[in-house]
Order: sequence, then C-alpha cells, then structure tokens
Amino acid sequence: GEARFGRLIELAGATRPMHIDGISGLGRLPHQVLVEGFAGIPVSPRYGVRSYDWVVGARVAKALPRNTRVGLAYLHAVDGDALANQEVAVDAMSQAKPWLDLAGSAAYDMMYYGLSEGRLSAVARRGNWRTELFASHRSTSRLLPATSLFSVLGDVASQKLGSNVRWRAAPR
Repeated sequence: GEARFGRLIELAGATRPMHIDGISGLGRLPHQVLVEGFAGIPVSPRYGVRSYDWVVGARVAKALPRNTRVGLAYLHAVDGDALANQEVAVDAMSQAKPWLDLAGSAAYDMMYYGLSEGRLSAVARRGNWRTELFASHRSTSRLLPATSLFSVLGDVASQKLGSNVRWRAAPR
C-alpha cells in the first residue's frame, strides 16, 4: 500500500479530479482487491477564504480473469454547510484479446440526477499499427461549479465519436 499527504490532485476512478490539501491512501488486499481513498480540504485561490469545505472519496476495484478490472467509486464534497457534489462512478477495462483493449467509465451526479461523464474506447494493435475507436459524453452543468462563468451558457451536453489511427514509422 501507500499513503500520501499534502497538496494533491486526487481522482477516484471515473469521478472528477479534486485538488485538495489532505491525505490519500491505497491498499492492495488479498484476492486482487484494490482499495483507495482520500480526504481533505479543496484548494482555494491564493489568499482565498475557506468556508469549512471538505471532500472525501473512495474507490474499490477488483481484478478478474483475462486481464479485466472493474471499479466502483464515490465522491462527496461539502461547501460550507451545503452539499456541493456527490457522485458515484463505475469503470472497467479488459484486454479481451492480446491485440484488443476495451475500456469504459461512467460518472453519475447524485445531486442533480444525471450522467456527468461517460467514456468508451476500443484499441486494436497489429504490428506497427494502432487503431482506436472512442465515444464520450460530458454534461457541462454537472462538471462545472455553479459559480463558473461558463455555467451561464446552459447545459448542452458534449458528445464525441471518433477514431485515431497511428502507424509507427520508425520503431526503436
């Protein structure tokens, strides 16, 4: 396992990243179970005022046969005396074949009840070629704080669907 403390950027699986002054820990348990968690105070702008804000997050992941891993995460943030964010997320990845990797994640906003972010990807490799297919969905109103300048633009979700192809012309 490991433990860290100080100024950290923490991410519990597919939940949103948090910049905190706090502590985090990671433990590998028997039967290929991974447990991680963090707690702290969100970092405020220089000389900014803190109003007793705090955040905690945790993730439990399990390794399965065939190079597969699934995880479940939770994030809880408080701003002053009000709930600022509450999110639950799942993530999974698998090496389905020696040449094929599959991954996906989804974060669900428990305050406003909707999908914050979802991602899917498939990567195939053959020799010097690598092809990736991906899809994503992001809801700006659930990812940005209500005080953000961009939050007045409305809640128009962003969806992407695409592909990347790479050929390694000069392998080392």
